[in-house]
Amino acid sequence: MSRRSDSARLAIGVVRHWPSLNAKRWAISKLSRLASEGATAAIVGIGSAVRPVHHPGSDVDFLVVSDIDLRPDESQPIDVDLCIFRTTDIDQRLQAFDDLLGWALRFGRPIFDRNQYWANLCTRWADKIPFPSPEVSIARALHFERFARELVSMQDLDAALEQVVAMLTHRSRAKLLRSRTYPASRPELPAQLREIGEYRLAEWLESALLNREIAQDLLDKLKERAKAA
Repeated sequence: MSRRSDSARLAIGVVRHWPSLNAKRWAISKLSRLASEGATAAIVGIGSAVRPVHHPGSDVDFLVVSDIDLRPDESQPIDVDLCIFRTTDIDQRLQAFDDLLGWALRFGRPIFDRNQYWANLCTRWADKIPFPSPEVSIARALHFERFARELVSMQDLDAALEQVVAMLTHRSRAKLLRSRTYPASRPELPAQLREIGEYRLAEWLESALLNREIAQDLLDKLKERAKAA
């Protein structure tokens, strides 16, 4: 099958936001080649690139269900991420509360679906997609907070910002999961937080994502904790 016809089979329009023209060109070429392989069952767009809410700087992410042994591709742009799963591992990983797969089943947008593989998987798991553990998100938030405090104490706020974004993301996920709300993409978290009354956390995350700065009251807290450590 020609690359041109493979491209036509890709529902690439589900990607609402591309981080760069290079990312788009590479992704279409790579995904077309994957779709031409009989061992590829599905390709799904995941993350904020396929969601209504988006913020600048986000990568474009794809989940690929394939039994192909893929080698690292040095030409892959840094703003494109491919997450590869084997068909034989899918159910086991879902039963083990795999966050990425659970999110993809709820919010992902299929780009390629051989013989309705992904559609059937979604139907089979529709009423039993497990919620991730909020405790795991809390532990991850504390991990990133430690790095953030160290960088704040060194007055490296640019580097600290990335750790703060990760910290707030996991704090947000934990709050939402405890309220039995499944976290959507990162840019959608502030709106979800406000729906459960977590206004301050929503403001902190929004400031970090949109304004690319650490909210002053959060920065003060991190400085205090850095001194006390």
